[in-house]
Amino acid sequence: MLAAVRRSSSHAARRFYKETGIAAVDDGYQITLDGRALRSPARRALVLPSEPLALAIAAEWDSQLEKIEPAAMPLMSLAATAVDQIAVDRKDTTRTVLKYGKNDTTCFFAGEADEPRLHQLQLEHYLPLLEWVRAEFDVRFEPGFGVAHRPTNDETLRPIEAFFEKLSTWELAALQSATQETKSLVIGLALLAHKLDASQAETVARLEEQVQIDRWGFVEGSHDYDVTRIRFRLASASLFRDFVVSAAAAAAAA
Repeated sequence: MLAAVRRSSSHAARRFYKETGIAAVDDGYQITLDGRALRSPARRALVLPSEPLALAIAAEWDSQLEKIEPAAMPLMSLAATAVDQIAVDRKDTTRTVLKYGKNDTTCFFAGEADEPRLHQLQLEHYLPLLEWVRAEFDVRFEPGFGVAHRPTNDETLRPIEAFFEKLSTWELAALQSATQETKSLVIGLALLAHKLDASQAETVARLEEQVQIDRWGFVEGSHDYDVTRIRFRLASASLFRDFVVSAAAAAAAA
């Protein structure tokens, strides 16, 4: 999968270091390149919350060949987003993620008469998630059938917005990535809470596309890229979240 997302570019920076490592600091762990602390793309201190996350990102840097390919470093990308974007303007990230809840993928159901198979799959996959969100956050998303759908209003989403305040910058980075990739706040929340794993989240997010593939066939150079991208990004967001939460759990138990 890594080879599939790696894209060579004449503009990519050449690898300028020989050795990668990590170093423990007061607030967490830093990546080192030839003994020097790695900073974020915006030149901010990059202090990671857990040793497993630091080791994983160091491995991404170590896996770079002659040129540095950011697309092949998803965990680094998520960490940079947390430090350079979310920590700087958390409200903007909150607004961005909440927007997906207004027209959530899981609220759009195909008409039974026009698309019976897709309609049935959506009932099987979407309704349990909508019920889970209602029970977990006291938020009721109203599904629409066919073209009938009313956007979810801001007031309805308030409990989820309040939940965001409990998330660390790192968790919010994982949630934002999963939500944007699936076009669904509901699926993003379910992945964050382990209600869905990455494979299940991919399946739910791609129901309509998969039905089209089953009907018309798999198009190489299009569908294969889409599948690889969503699988890669959801797995990365899930792994990133697990590394972060494990650190928080360990700190709470200490």
